[in-house]
Amino acid sequence: MRKTKIWIDIITPSEVLFFNSLISSLSADFLITIAKHAENVHLSKILHMKGMSVGCHPAEKGMLKYIGVLKRIFSLLRQLNYFDVAFTFQNPYPVFLSKIMRKKVINFADNDSAWILFNREIGELTFKHSDYLICPKAIPIDNLIRLGADKDHIIQFNGYKEDIYVADYTPDPNFRQKIPFREFIVIRPEALFAVYLREKGTIVPQLLKILSKENINIVFLPRNERERSYAKNLSVYIPQKPINGLDLCWYSHVVLTGSGSLAREAACLGVHAVSFYPGKLLSVDKQLIKEGKIFHSRDPYEIAEYVSLHYGKRKRSKINTEKSKKVKMEVIKILEEVLETIKT
Repeated sequence: MRKTKIWIDIITPSEVLFFNSLISSLSADFLITIAKHAENVHLSKILHMKGMSVGCHPAEKGMLKYIGVLKRIFSLLRQLNYFDVAFTFQNPYPVFLSKIMRKKVINFADNDSAWILFNREIGELTFKHSDYLICPKAIPIDNLIRLGADKDHIIQFNGYKEDIYVADYTPDPNFRQKIPFREFIVIRPEALFAVYLREKGTIVPQLLKILSKENINIVFLPRNERERSYAKNLSVYIPQKPINGLDLCWYSHVVLTGSGSLAREAACLGVHAVSFYPGKLLSVDKQLIKEGKIFHSRDPYEIAEYVSLHYGKRKRSKINTEKSKKVKMEVIKILEEVLETIKT
Protein backbone atom coordinates (compact mmCIF):
# COMPACT_ATOMS: atom_id res chain seq x y z
CA MET A 1 0.00 0.00 0.00
CA ARG A 2 1.27 3.48 -0.91
CA LYS A 3 2.30 5.63 2.04
CA THR A 4 0.49 8.90 2.69
CA LYS A 5 2.47 11.82 1.30
CA ILE A 6 2.55 14.80 3.64
CA TRP A 7 3.62 18.31 2.65
CA ILE A 8 5.19 20.36 5.46
CA ASP A 9 6.09 24.02 5.00
CA ILE A 10 8.35 25.66 7.59
CA ILE A 11 8.75 29.38 8.25
CA THR A 12 10.19 29.56 11.81
CA PRO A 13 13.04 27.76 13.63
CA SER A 14 10.73 26.26 16.26
CA GLU A 15 8.79 24.60 13.43
CA VAL A 16 11.99 22.87 12.29
CA LEU A 17 12.27 21.24 15.74
CA PHE A 18 8.54 20.53 16.01
CA PHE A 19 8.07 18.88 12.63
CA ASN A 20 11.40 17.05 12.76
CA SER A 21 10.13 15.30 15.89
CA LEU A 22 6.84 14.33 14.24
CA ILE A 23 8.54 13.11 11.06
CA SER A 24 10.66 10.66 13.02
CA SER A 25 7.54 9.08 14.54
CA LEU A 26 5.14 8.83 11.58
CA SER A 27 5.08 6.26 8.80
CA ALA A 28 4.63 8.46 5.74
CA ASP A 29 6.45 10.10 2.85
CA PHE A 30 7.27 13.77 3.31
CA LEU A 31 7.67 16.76 1.04
CA ILE A 32 9.34 19.50 3.08
CA THR A 33 9.76 23.13 2.02
CA ILE A 34 11.70 25.57 4.18
CA ALA A 35 11.58 29.37 4.02
CA LYS A 36 14.84 31.31 4.15
CA HIS A 37 14.22 33.01 7.48
CA ALA A 38 16.20 33.27 10.73
CA GLU A 39 18.04 29.99 11.49
CA ASN A 40 15.61 27.77 9.53
CA VAL A 41 17.93 26.43 6.84
CA HIS A 42 20.99 26.06 9.10
CA LEU A 43 18.99 24.25 11.79
CA SER A 44 17.36 21.90 9.28
CA LYS A 45 20.82 20.90 8.01
CA ILE A 46 22.06 20.22 11.55
CA LEU A 47 19.07 17.92 12.09
CA HIS A 48 19.54 16.29 8.68
CA MET A 49 16.02 17.24 7.69
CA LYS A 50 15.51 16.40 4.01
CA GLY A 51 13.83 19.56 2.85
CA MET A 52 14.31 22.11 0.11
CA SER A 53 14.73 25.83 0.64
CA VAL A 54 11.94 27.70 -1.14
CA GLY A 55 11.72 31.49 -1.09
CA CYS A 56 12.00 33.92 1.79
CA HIS A 57 9.46 34.53 4.53
CA PRO A 58 9.46 38.35 4.56
CA ALA A 59 10.21 40.22 7.78
CA GLU A 60 9.08 43.57 6.37
CA LYS A 61 5.71 45.17 7.05
CA GLY A 62 3.14 46.85 4.83
CA MET A 63 3.20 46.47 1.04
CA LEU A 64 6.67 44.88 1.02
CA LYS A 65 5.27 42.08 3.20
CA TYR A 66 2.44 41.40 0.75
CA ILE A 67 4.82 41.40 -2.21
CA GLY A 68 7.23 39.04 -0.42
CA VAL A 69 4.46 36.62 0.47
CA LEU A 70 3.11 36.57 -3.11
CA LYS A 71 6.60 35.85 -4.43
CA ARG A 72 6.94 32.92 -2.06
CA ILE A 73 3.50 31.56 -2.99
CA PHE A 74 4.54 31.42 -6.65
CA SER A 75 7.87 29.83 -5.69
CA LEU A 76 6.02 27.13 -3.74
CA LEU A 77 3.63 26.47 -6.62
CA ARG A 78 6.60 25.81 -8.91
CA GLN A 79 8.09 23.29 -6.45
CA LEU A 80 5.01 21.42 -5.25
CA ASN A 81 4.24 18.03 -6.71
CA TYR A 82 1.69 15.47 -5.55
CA PHE A 83 0.78 15.25 -1.85
CA ASP A 84 -2.20 13.91 0.10
CA VAL A 85 -2.33 16.23 3.10
CA ALA A 86 -0.53 19.31 4.39
CA PHE A 87 0.78 19.90 7.91
CA THR A 88 1.13 23.50 9.05
CA PHE A 89 1.81 25.36 12.27
CA GLN A 90 -0.41 28.42 11.87
CA ASN A 91 1.37 29.05 8.59
CA PRO A 92 -1.09 30.32 5.94
CA TYR A 93 0.92 29.21 2.88
CA PRO A 94 -0.08 25.49 3.07
CA VAL A 95 -3.66 26.37 4.02
CA PHE A 96 -4.29 28.54 0.95
CA LEU A 97 -2.35 26.40 -1.52
CA SER A 98 -3.92 23.16 -0.25
CA LYS A 99 -7.38 24.60 -0.73
CA ILE A 100 -6.49 25.57 -4.29
CA MET A 101 -5.23 22.03 -4.90
CA ARG A 102 -8.19 20.47 -3.05
CA LYS A 103 -6.08 18.78 -0.41
CA LYS A 104 -6.69 18.37 3.33
CA VAL A 105 -4.93 20.54 5.91
CA ILE A 106 -3.98 19.63 9.47
CA ASN A 107 -3.19 22.85 11.32
CA PHE A 108 -1.28 22.82 14.61
CA ALA A 109 -1.77 25.90 16.78
CA ASP A 110 -0.72 27.45 20.06
CA ASN A 111 -1.58 31.07 19.29
CA ASP A 112 -5.15 32.14 19.99
CA SER A 113 -4.57 35.72 18.86
CA ALA A 114 -5.58 36.67 15.32
CA TRP A 115 -2.16 37.95 14.26
CA ILE A 116 -1.35 35.35 11.67
CA LEU A 117 0.73 36.76 8.83
CA PHE A 118 -1.08 40.06 8.15
CA ASN A 119 -4.19 40.75 10.17
CA ARG A 120 -7.30 39.36 11.82
CA GLU A 121 -9.03 38.53 8.52
CA ILE A 122 -6.13 36.39 7.29
CA GLY A 123 -5.85 34.76 10.69
CA GLU A 124 -9.51 33.83 10.71
CA LEU A 125 -9.33 32.44 7.17
CA THR A 126 -6.40 30.25 8.17
CA PHE A 127 -8.38 28.70 11.02
CA LYS A 128 -11.59 28.50 9.02
CA HIS A 129 -10.05 26.60 6.11
CA SER A 130 -8.12 24.06 8.18
CA ASP A 131 -9.74 20.62 8.06
CA TYR A 132 -8.36 19.74 11.50
CA LEU A 133 -7.00 22.03 14.21
CA ILE A 134 -4.74 20.38 16.82
CA CYS A 135 -3.81 22.51 19.83
CA PRO A 136 -3.08 22.48 23.58
CA LYS A 137 -5.95 22.23 26.07
CA ALA A 138 -4.68 25.45 27.64
CA ILE A 139 -6.42 27.32 24.80
CA PRO A 140 -10.15 27.88 25.44
CA ILE A 141 -12.18 26.42 22.56
CA ASP A 142 -14.30 29.59 22.40
CA ASN A 143 -11.17 31.58 21.45
CA LEU A 144 -10.55 29.25 18.52
CA ILE A 145 -14.16 29.35 17.39
CA ARG A 146 -14.04 33.16 17.40
CA LEU A 147 -11.08 32.88 15.04
CA GLY A 148 -13.13 30.82 12.60
CA ALA A 149 -12.32 27.26 13.68
CA ASP A 150 -15.01 24.59 13.34
CA LYS A 151 -15.79 23.22 16.81
CA ASP A 152 -16.22 19.69 15.45
CA HIS A 153 -12.71 19.71 13.95
CA ILE A 154 -10.78 20.96 16.98
CA ILE A 155 -8.68 18.31 18.74
CA GLN A 156 -6.86 19.28 21.94
CA PHE A 157 -4.01 17.61 23.82
CA ASN A 158 -2.47 17.87 27.28
CA GLY A 159 0.77 19.83 27.16
CA TYR A 160 2.47 22.29 24.85
CA LYS A 161 3.96 22.43 21.36
CA GLU A 162 7.43 22.53 22.88
CA ASP A 163 6.83 19.19 24.64
CA ILE A 164 6.80 17.47 21.25
CA TYR A 165 10.48 18.07 20.56
CA VAL A 166 11.64 18.31 24.18
CA ALA A 167 10.55 14.64 24.32
CA ASP A 168 13.45 13.75 21.98
CA TYR A 169 16.05 15.97 23.62
CA THR A 170 19.31 14.65 25.05
CA PRO A 171 21.76 17.28 26.40
CA ASP A 172 25.03 17.60 24.54
CA PRO A 173 27.72 16.70 27.12
CA ASN A 174 30.25 18.85 25.23
CA PHE A 175 28.03 21.93 25.04
CA ARG A 176 29.92 23.94 27.65
CA GLN A 177 32.93 23.96 25.35
CA LYS A 178 30.93 26.15 22.98
CA ILE A 179 30.24 28.82 25.62
CA PRO A 180 32.93 30.87 27.44
CA PHE A 181 31.07 30.58 30.76
CA ARG A 182 30.20 27.78 33.13
CA GLU A 183 27.32 29.75 34.62
CA PHE A 184 25.22 32.01 32.43
CA ILE A 185 21.77 33.29 31.51
CA VAL A 186 20.26 33.61 28.03
CA ILE A 187 18.57 36.73 26.66
CA ARG A 188 16.65 36.95 23.36
CA PRO A 189 14.99 40.27 22.39
CA GLU A 190 11.38 40.95 21.50
CA ALA A 191 10.46 40.30 17.87
CA LEU A 192 9.46 43.91 17.28
CA PHE A 193 9.38 43.38 13.50
CA ALA A 194 6.55 40.84 13.85
CA VAL A 195 3.18 41.85 12.46
CA TYR A 196 1.37 40.71 15.60
CA LEU A 197 3.16 43.24 17.85
CA ARG A 198 2.12 46.88 18.09
CA GLU A 199 4.69 47.60 20.79
CA LYS A 200 7.73 49.33 19.30
CA GLY A 201 9.87 49.76 22.40
CA THR A 202 12.40 47.29 23.77
CA ILE A 203 13.59 46.85 27.34
CA VAL A 204 16.62 44.79 26.31
CA PRO A 205 19.31 47.55 26.33
CA GLN A 206 18.31 48.52 29.87
CA LEU A 207 18.07 44.89 30.95
CA LEU A 208 21.54 44.12 29.56
CA LYS A 209 23.09 47.09 31.37
CA ILE A 210 21.50 46.24 34.72
CA LEU A 211 22.47 42.57 34.60
CA SER A 212 26.00 43.28 33.32
CA LYS A 213 26.62 45.55 36.30
CA GLU A 214 25.69 42.64 38.57
CA ASN A 215 28.45 40.53 36.97
CA ILE A 216 26.01 38.03 35.53
CA ASN A 217 27.31 36.16 32.49
CA ILE A 218 25.01 36.71 29.51
CA VAL A 219 24.59 34.77 26.28
CA PHE A 220 22.81 37.26 24.02
CA LEU A 221 20.86 36.10 20.94
CA PRO A 222 20.20 39.04 18.58
CA ARG A 223 18.43 38.33 15.29
CA ASN A 224 19.95 41.22 13.32
CA GLU A 225 22.40 44.12 13.49
CA ARG A 226 19.88 46.43 15.14
CA GLU A 227 19.40 44.02 18.01
CA ARG A 228 23.15 43.40 18.15
CA SER A 229 23.61 47.13 18.85
CA TYR A 230 21.70 46.73 22.14
CA ALA A 231 24.84 45.14 23.60
CA LYS A 232 27.28 47.79 22.36
CA ASN A 233 30.14 48.36 24.80
CA LEU A 234 28.83 45.62 27.12
CA SER A 235 30.59 42.40 28.05
CA VAL A 236 28.16 39.79 26.73
CA TYR A 237 28.70 36.72 24.58
CA ILE A 238 27.04 36.64 21.15
CA PRO A 239 27.40 33.24 19.40
CA GLN A 240 28.94 33.55 15.94
CA LYS A 241 26.70 30.81 14.54
CA PRO A 242 23.37 29.23 15.56
CA ILE A 243 23.49 27.07 18.69
CA ASN A 244 21.03 24.38 19.75
CA GLY A 245 18.38 26.32 21.69
CA LEU A 246 17.49 23.40 23.94
CA ASP A 247 21.14 23.05 24.99
CA LEU A 248 21.23 26.77 25.76
CA CYS A 249 18.12 26.40 27.91
CA TRP A 250 19.28 23.25 29.72
CA TYR A 251 22.72 24.56 30.66
CA SER A 252 21.61 28.10 31.58
CA HIS A 253 20.45 29.28 35.00
CA VAL A 254 17.67 31.52 33.68
CA VAL A 255 16.25 32.00 30.17
CA LEU A 256 14.85 35.45 29.33
CA THR A 257 13.00 36.18 26.12
CA GLY A 258 10.71 38.77 24.57
CA SER A 259 9.23 36.06 22.33
CA GLY A 260 7.32 32.95 23.28
CA SER A 261 8.87 29.63 22.26
CA LEU A 262 12.21 29.97 24.07
CA ALA A 263 10.52 30.60 27.43
CA ARG A 264 8.19 27.63 26.91
CA GLU A 265 11.12 25.41 25.90
CA ALA A 266 12.90 26.33 29.13
CA ALA A 267 9.73 25.76 31.14
CA CYS A 268 9.22 22.30 29.62
CA LEU A 269 12.82 21.47 30.58
CA GLY A 270 12.27 22.64 34.16
CA VAL A 271 14.57 25.68 33.78
CA HIS A 272 13.70 29.10 35.23
CA ALA A 273 12.08 31.12 32.44
CA VAL A 274 11.31 34.83 32.15
CA SER A 275 9.02 36.26 29.50
CA PHE A 276 9.05 40.00 28.80
CA TYR A 277 6.74 39.57 25.82
CA PRO A 278 5.21 43.00 25.13
CA GLY A 279 1.90 42.00 23.54
CA LYS A 280 -1.25 40.26 24.67
CA LEU A 281 -0.25 37.00 26.34
CA LEU A 282 -1.30 33.76 24.71
CA SER A 283 -3.39 31.26 26.66
CA VAL A 284 -0.48 28.77 26.71
CA ASP A 285 1.77 31.39 28.34
CA LYS A 286 -0.93 32.40 30.83
CA GLN A 287 -1.26 28.76 31.86
CA LEU A 288 2.52 28.33 32.35
CA ILE A 289 2.63 31.58 34.35
CA LYS A 290 -0.26 30.29 36.46
CA GLU A 291 1.67 27.05 37.05
CA GLY A 292 4.70 29.07 38.17
CA LYS A 293 6.84 27.80 35.29
CA ILE A 294 7.24 31.21 33.61
CA PHE A 295 7.74 34.60 35.25
CA HIS A 296 6.37 37.52 33.22
CA SER A 297 7.28 41.17 33.58
CA ARG A 298 8.14 44.25 31.50
CA ASP A 299 9.97 45.91 34.40
CA PRO A 300 13.78 45.50 33.90
CA TYR A 301 14.48 45.95 37.64
CA GLU A 302 11.84 43.39 38.63
CA ILE A 303 13.29 40.94 36.10
CA ALA A 304 16.85 41.57 37.35
CA GLU A 305 15.70 40.83 40.89
CA TYR A 306 14.19 37.52 39.74
CA VAL A 307 17.39 36.60 37.88
CA SER A 308 19.58 37.45 40.89
CA LEU A 309 17.39 35.21 43.05
CA HIS A 310 18.08 32.16 40.86
CA TYR A 311 21.46 32.83 39.25
CA GLY A 312 24.20 30.47 40.37
CA LYS A 313 21.84 28.35 42.47
CA ARG A 314 20.66 25.79 39.99
CA LYS A 315 21.56 22.18 40.75
CA ARG A 316 21.19 20.02 37.66
CA SER A 317 19.96 16.50 38.08
CA LYS A 318 19.46 13.98 35.28
CA ILE A 319 17.07 15.38 32.69
CA ASN A 320 13.49 14.13 32.98
CA THR A 321 11.45 14.29 29.76
CA GLU A 322 8.82 11.70 30.74
CA LYS A 323 5.99 14.26 30.77
CA SER A 324 6.98 15.55 27.34
CA LYS A 325 7.21 11.99 26.00
CA LYS A 326 3.60 11.35 27.12
CA VAL A 327 2.50 14.54 25.36
CA LYS A 328 4.24 13.51 22.16
CA MET A 329 2.71 10.02 22.27
CA GLU A 330 -0.73 11.58 22.66
CA VAL A 331 -0.20 13.86 19.64
CA ILE A 332 1.18 11.03 17.49
CA LYS A 333 -1.88 8.93 18.30
CA ILE A 334 -4.16 11.83 17.35
CA LEU A 335 -2.31 12.26 14.05
CA GLU A 336 -2.42 8.56 13.20
CA GLU A 337 -6.19 8.53 13.75
CA VAL A 338 -6.72 11.69 11.69
CA LEU A 339 -4.53 10.43 8.84
CA GLU A 340 -6.44 7.13 8.81
CA THR A 341 -9.71 9.09 8.56
CA ILE A 342 -8.35 11.13 5.64
CA LYS A 343 -7.08 7.99 3.90
CA THR A 344 -10.50 6.34 4.08
